[in-house]
Amino acid sequence: WKLDDEVREIAHESLKYSEITWNVLGLGAVEARDWMSLTPSEREAAESIGWNQATWDCWINHFRSYSWENLVFYGLDLDYQSLGWTDLSWDGTEDAPPSNDKTWNELNELEKQYARKLCYFEDNWDMVDITPNNGKFPHPKPKSRFAPWNELSDGEKAIAA
Repeated sequence: WKLDDEVREIAHESLKYSEITWNVLGLGAVEARDWMSLTPSEREAAESIGWNQATWDCWINHFRSYSWENLVFYGLDLDYQSLGWTDLSWDGTEDAPPSNDKTWNELNELEKQYARKLCYFEDNWDMVDITPNNGKFPHPKPKSRFAPWNELSDGEKAIAA
């Protein structure tokens, strides 16, 4: 959210970002829509701060609002299939593939390669909160701090015990 005043005003007023939604990928409601689903004024605002259809759909939306048919049309289905997605999991008929619940470090190298083609990298895959932490511990806020004991693997339980 460390933006110049003009960009901050555009992001807030026209795209409805707040400090939190700007700093955590996927929290902004506008990010759930592909470029063509944005209103003309939203597209104009996005363009004024450097986005276009290709960069928005890949880096902001990650093609998540595309139908499976559109993924096939644009040749993006192969990248998502390599991450375990099918037309049925994509539309919610079946569960999302295991890769959907993995952190970046849990992905294998091939999965990371395909994720990169869909404009993911470690921080945006893991949805890292980049809000400045000006407290005594000036590091990024962890994604989570707690996991129920029964959800830990045997190895994690051994380390924690």
